[in-house]
Amino acid sequence: MKDWNSPIIEHGGQHAHEFKCLAKGCKTTVRCYLDKGDARLTGNMRKHTHLCWGDDVLQVTDQARDADEVQKNIVGSVLAEIVHWVAESLCPFKIVQDRGFQSLMKTGQPEYYLPSSSTVSQDVQLVFVQTHQHIAKMMKEYEGKINFTTDG
Repeated sequence: MKDWNSPIIEHGGQHAHEFKCLAKGCKTTVRCYLDKGDARLTGNMRKHTHLCWGDDVLQVTDQARDADEVQKNIVGSVLAEIVHWVAESLCPFKIVQDRGFQSLMKTGQPEYYLPSSSTVSQDVQLVFVQTHQHIAKMMKEYEGKINFTTDG
């Protein structure tokens, strides 16, 4: 097991690694005391993750190699799904500010992270640019003929 690289703090005369929950609105801090035999145990962190983020997130963290992979797979996948849904459904970007949408998304997890409408807008534009570049590259590399038709 690799050593943690989180800051070491002194709390009550003992040294500890301190982990702050990144869930929006959550103020929980979990400490792992270094002066004890169980300095590498993560039971309290797992309990909090289960309560604040749910079993799905806990399973993803168990399979991840490091914290960067957890961040990418959890936060990134939620944002990607919202962006995909907004673009595919032709919804306005401000749908993420709708009370009903927020209520549905936060059911069972009130501290669930939801992106702002400007974040969704920027990500939809980014996906468009990346898709456009990918199609342009495919067309340049294709050696055959391409036929285009339009419905009028």
